Amino acid sequence: MKKEKVFILIIAVLIIVNIATLAMLLCKDGGKNKSTRNSDRMKNYLIKEIGFSESQMASYDSLYTIHQKNNESNMKQFGSGMDANLKTIIASKFSDSVIDVTSERMANSRKLFAVQMFKHVGDIRALCTTDQLTTFDTTIHKMFKKRKPKNDK
Repeated sequence: MKKEKVFILIIAVLIIVNIATLAMLLCKDGGKNKSTRNSDRMKNYLIKEIGFSESQMASYDSLYTIHQKNNESNMKQFGSGMDANLKTIIASKFSDSVIDVTSERMANSRKLFAVQMFKHVGDIRALCTTDQLTTFDTTIHKMFKKRKPKNDK
């Protein structure tokens, strides 16, 4: 029984660390937040690698704006729910059943975020011409690889 409680506590700590990481990613970095940097990377990729035209880029900008609005409200909801979730878990004295329910709720929120992201990529793909599809399909994974900072060798 004691090992189960320790295991559950470790899971709770890992969930908190995940949420703290998400919060840090949403914070501004040098006046330019991560979503703006990612948008710039995606724009450069679409123009240079895929060969998007100006009209395709205008369509992308519209998609991006809609995606950001949807994503922003979900992230705010996810972040504000964390405090309430922790209070609930603490009030239950780290009850296994409450931790399970709370963790499931948080997992569903993350799943929604992932589904929206993949649908957004699918919407961007739909903007491609027939000639651009092969390049997009074989190179889009590059956009999701973590890049090391320039001064990190």
